[in-house]
Amino acid sequence: MANEIIRQEFLNRVHSAIVSARNVSEIDHAGIRGRSREIFLQKMLQPILPPYVEFGSGKIADSKGNLSAETDIIIYSKQTLPPLLFEANFGLYPVEACIYAIEVKSKLTTSEIQSTIEKFKRLQDLSYLPPILNHLYQPTGGMTPPVIPLLFAFSSDLSSSGKDELERYRNLDKDSDKNPAIPVFCVAGKGYWWFKPNEPAEKWIKHLPTEDNEEVVELIGGIANTIPEQVAAKGRPRFGQYILRERNFEKH
Repeated sequence: MANEIIRQEFLNRVHSAIVSARNVSEIDHAGIRGRSREIFLQKMLQPILPPYVEFGSGKIADSKGNLSAETDIIIYSKQTLPPLLFEANFGLYPVEACIYAIEVKSKLTTSEIQSTIEKFKRLQDLSYLPPILNHLYQPTGGMTPPVIPLLFAFSSDLSSSGKDELERYRNLDKDSDKNPAIPVFCVAGKGYWWFKPNEPAEKWIKHLPTEDNEEVVELIGGIANTIPEQVAAKGRPRFGQYILRERNFEKH
């Protein structure tokens, strides 16, 4: 049962953000992409972030020196591992600390999806430190949950009478029904889709759009619900693995 006062406030914020982003998209300026990201972050995302997580932009790194592509928004927990910031909210973020990697588009097109697939595929190549080590420094327990790639767009170039966004995505990502590069995506006015690998039949869950853009509010609610689960599962990986090289030491 939702709290209707809070729910309505988020519906209002989503509507305001969509109108602002679509107005900005009419302006032919190089800063449009950045402004769309700021609108999504400030009006939709920041209000639901708990105090133990933060956001930034830049690249995600693993302890072996591998890097992701530059990412619009990274939600991470500094309690898990600290980032390396070069300026406010921009830097390198240890993969174990990262919860979401988010790309934001003013208008979704085929080329935008293709570029996002290539970006997020690099995330799949990153390696993770174990969340817990025993007294012998051996991994115990489960695996560190991976970063969740997410694509959000304020609008789409698809017509309402043609194929939907999932169909287009499936045509572009050959692994879309096994190991999708973009397992969560939402297009305002079109829908919200997320991949559920343990489903026996259709593995993609779709939230239909409404006039009030409830599909976007449902995405925001999903992010809010996922964050505490992910942080709790990340455990306490060892940051020393990022800065210590293997060397031979003398014993006396």
